[in-house]
Amino acid sequence: MAPGPPPMQILRHQLQPLSLALKKEIGSEMVYAHGELETTASPGIGEVYEAPYYSFFSWSDPPSPDDLASVSSAYQLLYDLIEEEGPFDGILGFSQGATLAAAFLLHHAKKNPLDLPFVHFKYAIFIAGGAPRRSNTEDLLPGYDKIVRIPTVHIVGKQDEAYPDALDLYQLCHAETATLLTYDVGHIIPRAPNIVAEMAKAICQLHHRAVFA
Repeated sequence: MAPGPPPMQILRHQLQPLSLALKKEIGSEMVYAHGELETTASPGIGEVYEAPYYSFFSWSDPPSPDDLASVSSAYQLLYDLIEEEGPFDGILGFSQGATLAAAFLLHHAKKNPLDLPFVHFKYAIFIAGGAPRRSNTEDLLPGYDKIVRIPTVHIVGKQDEAYPDALDLYQLCHAETATLLTYDVGHIIPRAPNIVAEMAKAICQLHHRAVFA
């Protein structure tokens, strides 16, 4: 998942090397979701891709009622996708999509405490995604058990301005089943062959551990 222009064009292109590697190794097929709120282009995007541009939700500090409503709508988008296209083995999110994926997992766990952690997804892959927050100092969803309890892989760029937030997201996940991969890149999905191979290996190990354990 990622915020997109023209729905999913960017993410499909950025994920292509990793997607092909995963399909070869574990036969994975990706189902793409995109945001529905029209927004402005992120840095470097407008020069390459034409409008319109989309995000999953809006956010300000402090959040407005419209912001909170947009998060609820984004959760419903995922519930609808699960019902229409599922079941899924895992969820992968990039940037805001990773933040949404983590928030969704925590939100569902809070609202449905009797559900098993892997009721919708057996594992999660977060790429350049920050921890969900209500503001610069608060969580997005206060009052819940702040641990993502399914196995995770975190792919983080050391040159990313959101690097500290991405490490915070890593800390939100179960320490025994969270894998952190860091690279000397910015806010991107790495495409260098050696990095793709390493990411694919970690995700394949995650898949086998979560699906067949």
